[in-house]
Amino acid sequence: MAASPLVTKTKHVKDQRFDYFLVLDFEATCDNSKKLIPQLTGILQEMVDGQPHFEETLQKFDTWMKEEVLDRDASYTFVTCGDWDLKTMLPSQCRYFKVPPKPYFQRWINIKKAFADVTGTYPRGMMPMLEMLGIPHVGRHHSGIGKV
Repeated sequence: MAASPLVTKTKHVKDQRFDYFLVLDFEATCDNSKKLIPQLTGILQEMVDGQPHFEETLQKFDTWMKEEVLDRDASYTFVTCGDWDLKTMLPSQCRYFKVPPKPYFQRWINIKKAFADVTGTYPRGMMPMLEMLGIPHVGRHHSGIGKV
């Protein structure tokens, strides 16, 4: 059986130092001047009407984070596909809603950089990474809403 290109380029594997990888990806439709049809995310206004607002969602996440990760003294890191989510988007939303971001959002792994470290190729996004690794994409790209 032939080794995958990913394995042959890796000289050694480092010990795992995290108990949890918290995968995080924000989506945004950022054009107030015109109505986008269809929206990039596929998420319609009717789908979010009546759902918790940003401040409540962030508070619920903080409660979950304390109960499931922080109180267990677990090692963790967020994983994002780029730096935009935690470097730009979350701080921007927190400023807009006048909610201070929690300190645990200050560190993350940009999976694109990790991918480039291993493969020697810096990807443009998630889809090229999946293609290069031969992993089929499942679900709708750019949408966090799935079937339950």
